[in-house]
Amino acid sequence: MLYGRHVVQAFLKREAGTYRWLLVTENDAGDRQRIAYPTSTVEVEAAMRALATFVRQRRDIDGLHPRLRVREERQDTTIDRPEWAQTLGRLLAT
Repeated sequence: MLYGRHVVQAFLKREAGTYRWLLVTENDAGDRQRIAYPTSTVEVEAAMRALATFVRQRRDIDGLHPRLRVREERQDTTIDRPEWAQTLGRLLAT
């Protein structure tokens, strides 16, 4: 553990033809931080790979919270995507 900050929530939204992530990170004391991460990809799978690379390269984020919640924002609704959380976990483990 370097900093004790983990990604607890990740929101994926399509904007202008590409995907954008909004990450919510939290440390052990409960301090939360929001990080916007735009991607240049048009596919969900590629957006998840880009996010995994981004998280690995950030020195202030240690990884994913065990109860990570991933959601997709579509128009006026937010959809839980637990399968995406599992995929992100696998991508970060490799």
